[in-house]
Amino acid sequence: MVLEPTASIGISASVLDEIVRRALAEDIGTGDVTTEAVVPAEAYAVARAVCKSNGILAGIPVAEAVFRTVDPEVFVPELCERR
Repeated sequence: MVLEPTASIGISASVLDEIVRRALAEDIGTGDVTTEAVVPAEAYAVARAVCKSNGILAGIPVAEAVFRTVDPEVFVPELCERR
């Protein structure tokens, strides 16, 4: 049996998508004046999370849902074991 990534947080992908959509609508609204003033529209960013010791990284499905809602072409590599 293959579980969808959101199964580990106890909600369906459609519910998570709706929560993310509403949160972004509330947080961003019609845009961010400062970002629009100083960041070019064609700007591109790369991020990397680095763990300096063993631990538990929580919220990966939620973070990925946010990134994909903002940019459907975002690449989020699977670099750690999900439980």
